[in-house]
Amino acid sequence: MRHTTVRPLLAAALVSVTFAAAANAQRVPDVRGLHLGAAVNATSIKLDETAFSDDQRENGYGANIYAGYNFTQNLGLLLSLTASNINDSDTEDFGVAHIDFLGRASFPGRSAFVPYLEIGVGLVGAEYEVEGEEVELVEGTGITFGGGLNYFFTRRVALDLGFRFTTGEFGTAKIDNREVEIGDGVGFNTTRLNLGFAFYP
Repeated sequence: MRHTTVRPLLAAALVSVTFAAAANAQRVPDVRGLHLGAAVNATSIKLDETAFSDDQRENGYGANIYAGYNFTQNLGLLLSLTASNINDSDTEDFGVAHIDFLGRASFPGRSAFVPYLEIGVGLVGAEYEVEGEEVELVEGTGITFGGGLNYFFTRRVALDLGFRFTTGEFGTAKIDNREVEIGDGVGFNTTRLNLGFAFYP
């Protein structure tokens, strides 16, 4: 009698463990391969003080898209494009653009949360109008550091919260399409807080 009672219980326990493992596997994200993302962001920029810029940090909003490829669960590369509109009381039509080529280290575990760290090269351009003159800051290069967190609703779709900091300098400045002397360059740093979605098709 004891054997006939214990065997069904063991079988039921084994089936339960199997189903629990299968359900948990469905929740574990797979970050290998191609991934795409889109986000809105809050952006800030701080320039060195010059004849055509001040050293006050200015803030605004923008949008970001990216495409990446993870060679393993932990390591990958991505290309990110960001365009932002900056609110500055002293200038008009203040726009900032970023192109980032980044390496990413992801840290997936047995949950829906996947943190990541990023480092790479950032290309930055800025354009604005001050006192009726159009100013362009181009050839901006710098280093971008970043980090963030993916929360996976499924194995393929995640909420993406990320932060990026870029520091460097602009190599060329133009006022009304005339190049002006800027010496060793115009230093800058930017911050971006992104909130959007990531897709791992």
